[in-house]
Amino acid sequence: MFKKLFRICIKFNLTSIIAFVYYLKTTGFSKKKGKRFRLLALNHNRFIQDLKLLEKTGEFKIYKLPFDWQSRFLNHFYNREDRSRIGFKEINKVKQKIFRAFLKDFLFKYYRFLKVNCVIGASIHYRQDIDWGVVSAKIGIPYIVLHKECLYASEGFIKQFKIAMDHREKFNGTHAFVHNTVVKKTWLESNLIKKSNISVGGCMRMDAFIHTKKNIKKKFDLVFFSFAPGFPGLGGDISVNIFPEKNFPGFHNLSEKTHLEVILFAKNNPNLKVLIKPKWGGKWIKFIYDIAIKNGIEIEKIKNLKIDEKLNTHDVINSSKVFLGFNSSVLLEAAIKNKLVIIPIFEEALKKEYKEYIFFRPYLKYFKVANSKNKLSKIIKEGLSNNKSFSKTLKYRKQLFSDYISPISKKSVNFYKEKIKEIISKNSIYSEKR
Repeated sequence: MFKKLFRICIKFNLTSIIAFVYYLKTTGFSKKKGKRFRLLALNHNRFIQDLKLLEKTGEFKIYKLPFDWQSRFLNHFYNREDRSRIGFKEINKVKQKIFRAFLKDFLFKYYRFLKVNCVIGASIHYRQDIDWGVVSAKIGIPYIVLHKECLYASEGFIKQFKIAMDHREKFNGTHAFVHNTVVKKTWLESNLIKKSNISVGGCMRMDAFIHTKKNIKKKFDLVFFSFAPGFPGLGGDISVNIFPEKNFPGFHNLSEKTHLEVILFAKNNPNLKVLIKPKWGGKWIKFIYDIAIKNGIEIEKIKNLKIDEKLNTHDVINSSKVFLGFNSSVLLEAAIKNKLVIIPIFEEALKKEYKEYIFFRPYLKYFKVANSKNKLSKIIKEGLSNNKSFSKTLKYRKQLFSDYISPISKKSVNFYKEKIKEIISKNSIYSEKR
């Protein structure tokens, strides 16, 4: 019934009704009151932590619209094939023009109800945000992107990214923030964005981790940040399937054998506490259990082994001794805390065609590298048996962190706060707190 009414309203250009209904569906991210700059967060679930940090400054009030309501327009104005081309140069320009004409009328009325100063998103590539953001900027409501995927740590990925960007439209929003200079340099070299429209803001969630010392009682002896076989760029595709089939490119053997070594290490050392931390639950945890089952191991009986995706990563780093992982930002996060960080480089990682997809490859000397599964077990034992400091390499580790993750010297939350206020002041038709 609602879908039918929705179509009727669009057909007869009843945009005021649609705008008012959307206004009623829009809610505050928190219940904080008082005059603040009002920001509408598109697809807010993608960057909740950043939104909380922005609101905590006391300068902003964040609003959110249910994702299915935001994306509903796409299903009406584009068919499935057209939707897959949003953001690309081969987009159906006729349908895009029609959709953007509707958005111009709708958003102008919607923003008058909502009284927002600015619109923010979490990625320049999210298809449901692109038209919405571009039109918002054109009618005087700045569209700012706090781009969240900012780990460009291998030559192979950067090469494939630049090739992929040849087929994409330029960023036509007001401004984009990235976490580090590597991403900014790559975007500019890809002709993806104007130099005046991009800033390195750092990663807001890293502020407390970098600038606060925590003395937490040791929880784990060994922490393995689980990695799946698939990574961006492999096989020439930057949109990756994390769990590809065995006949597709991936670090299949490396992932399986590393997991197995950790599980066996926990089983053979019941006096040591071991954590395997996947990025998320569901399929990822099943992947780990399947490796154990395949090798005749009942994980439930290994009482000193914990598999948990929900633990706070930074608390885990601050409270544990030895870390193991592959192609992840957490390696550098642990490294700047003067921890032993082990990277497995065997199986596919030794093959010529895979080498350029290994993160931080020119800088492996600042970590412990395991060139075989036997060496991996040996390095873990050695690391747990001594209290070696990595102070001699700490400055290099911190420089890598600043280059690839977030500038250590920058207070990111404050930078974003001031820059967003500046962008609103210069670009918004509603430039005052409301």
